Amino acid sequence: MSLNQLGCWLGVGILVFGGFSAGWAVEPDLNKLEKSGYIMGPGNANFPISEAWKRQVSLMTNVDVFDALAERIESVVCGGEQNKSVLVVGDPSVAYLYLYARIASSRSNSRCPSNMWHVQLNIGKIESGNRFVGDVEQYWINNVLEPSSGKDVIIYLDALGMLVGLGSHSNDETGIEREYVASITSGRMRSVAFMDKYEYNEMIRSRNAYVLESFGDKIILPPVDSAQVFKLAQTYMKVLYPSMVLRDKDLQFIIKNTAYYQPNRNEPDRTLSVVNALIRDFGPGNESKPEIRWIDVQSAHPYPPNITEEYIIDQPEFEALQLKFDFFDFEDNYDYLEIYDGHKNDVTPLLKLSGKKPAGMRTAYFGTNKLRLLMTTDNSGTNQGFKITTIYGKKFSAYTFSREEVRRSILSVAQVPQWLIDRDYSIIKDLEANLNSDVVGVAEGKKDLVRLAKNGYVAGRTDDKPIATALLAGPTGTGKSYIAKKMADFTGLKLITLDMTNYKEVRNFASFQEVMARSLTNNPYAIYLFEEIDKASIEVLDQLYFMMDEGVFYDAHQRPLFARGAYILMTTNAASNVILKDPNNPNLRSLVMEDLRASFRMSFLNRFDAISIFKPFTDPEFHQLAQTLVSKKLERMKEVFEWDMSVDAGTLHFIATHGRSAEFGARPMERLIENTLGIGIAEYQLSMGAIPELAKIKIQKLEGLYDFKIDVDGHALEYAVDISNNGLLSLELQNIKIPHSLLKFFEAHRLYED
Repeated sequence: MSLNQLGCWLGVGILVFGGFSAGWAVEPDLNKLEKSGYIMGPGNANFPISEAWKRQVSLMTNVDVFDALAERIESVVCGGEQNKSVLVVGDPSVAYLYLYARIASSRSNSRCPSNMWHVQLNIGKIESGNRFVGDVEQYWINNVLEPSSGKDVIIYLDALGMLVGLGSHSNDETGIEREYVASITSGRMRSVAFMDKYEYNEMIRSRNAYVLESFGDKIILPPVDSAQVFKLAQTYMKVLYPSMVLRDKDLQFIIKNTAYYQPNRNEPDRTLSVVNALIRDFGPGNESKPEIRWIDVQSAHPYPPNITEEYIIDQPEFEALQLKFDFFDFEDNYDYLEIYDGHKNDVTPLLKLSGKKPAGMRTAYFGTNKLRLLMTTDNSGTNQGFKITTIYGKKFSAYTFSREEVRRSILSVAQVPQWLIDRDYSIIKDLEANLNSDVVGVAEGKKDLVRLAKNGYVAGRTDDKPIATALLAGPTGTGKSYIAKKMADFTGLKLITLDMTNYKEVRNFASFQEVMARSLTNNPYAIYLFEEIDKASIEVLDQLYFMMDEGVFYDAHQRPLFARGAYILMTTNAASNVILKDPNNPNLRSLVMEDLRASFRMSFLNRFDAISIFKPFTDPEFHQLAQTLVSKKLERMKEVFEWDMSVDAGTLHFIATHGRSAEFGARPMERLIENTLGIGIAEYQLSMGAIPELAKIKIQKLEGLYDFKIDVDGHALEYAVDISNNGLLSLELQNIKIPHSLLKFFEAHRLYED
């Protein structure tokens, strides 16, 4: 082949390929594409818009806040370049979905032809049912690539990262992303994909970076600002809920306060979640069923060039109207039909239509009973125009949301407890009494936690720090974790517990960040309990240092997560020896602080609002503890087995005497209660048969040191309790004779008197 021949052959090839890429006019195979995703637009009788997208597309037909981005995307996917693919990178929010819906909606200034199809792929649908090696890849080729290759359709991906590796196997780490990249770089497929910017930053440094670099254009989606959110939410109400009035000042109130109470969610997610909660919780069911009316509003067929014609549709009996077009055929981007509210002199139309639309197309409901249709044509070509013979009307009883309803919705979505929403401060007023009735001893801890709750919830803090931060220091079994659980119970707050022994190693730091980021995002108002904080690595402590000091937790991507709604409690057994040695020492706090400095930096300790010392129980407190723990055990027996169970004073005295331990706190007593009551029930059922529901059970202490009697509805059985293995704490071992001299020694050195 000569050079001239080669040049001619290449020239023909380039011309053919260029014409193919710039001038597609081939209908996609929607039967196959619909198996793998959802149709976003334009829709017709055979392939209507998916219900999953109908509301968004209807809404975004009237919202232009993303048009600059939409036009840039369309300049690539519908332009003349070979690579017709765009990657959108942004914050983890639903903003990109509204951008997709805007591109798929009817827009007069769209760069894509009106007959362009828009299909969102669902990776779950592709993967489902394709489990064998090669199945996913073959499915992708048959049902995604071939139906869309070189055809008038834009393929949308919600999560590009899910595509990478899909269909891979042990001998090949790459999946169908190879086919995807080959198709978009060669110009066979029009595609728009979204990726979370944090996932993008990791993937760009990986071996899969080539996937990200294969797109024709890359757009960094900026955070949605308050003005965009306002317009989006305002139109959301007018288009989808025309009879429910959310005043502009109240919408601004939502945007401002939601940013404070839910700072860890992005816009427009957080504002729209409040708007939806407002509609769900307070919006009355005031919408009538649609009623059909027959009219005759139509243009000439074909319509003449260079005209301006006005049509009025007036239905006084309704409050909202929807138009159904028998057909709509305008010269795209040259001739237009604009729809206005007939009661207003607005310059901006409610809807602007151009191009060819599917027969039977319906608009969204317009919140007016009078519409003015303005048709304008240029002086060039003409098409068939439009015809309307059917409209739908709805009646509403108007409802305006109050500021109090708005406030309640904001706090409810942020999971603020109901008593704070109601400003019912009796919860805090009664907190001390409730804790005293349930939590034995630890007076200092209860006093500190109540004081911090008053400051954090009632006084009205103005800084961004957490509600409270407290370190609970003391020996094991003194109620540090238990008091946190009761705080959550009595305040109606969720308790999120993290065992810091899981985060001793540096390698577990990323896991800690992930758990905290998820918790602060989903539960901004909660009690956070960090168990055994002295076990945590220095990296974890540094993260918590900033959270306590600034009210901000930085996740693995250095994204700030606010913790201003968190009530933070941390427990430690550090300084236990000092406390056990002399719990009544007047200088105990100084000694404890000195010991804590051996485990924590002074700057870390200085970040706590309170450091509460949990002392071992006194003798009267052990007796109170026995009564409390036994009562809880009996309540649980009634709940689970429906037994009416009781114990006598001798049994309580036995448990209080033999279950106490200064070093191990309440846990030996809990074991002894299980031992004393549980053995009796077990021995009875083994000897006498199962205890029926609603039975009355009595446990009675007999004269023998370890002897008891269980009575079930008048049928009694004696049994003995072996406490020798109750944590190896008892000095009085059953069936072991202790010398008299040794007993005298024990009496002289016992910790507590009976």
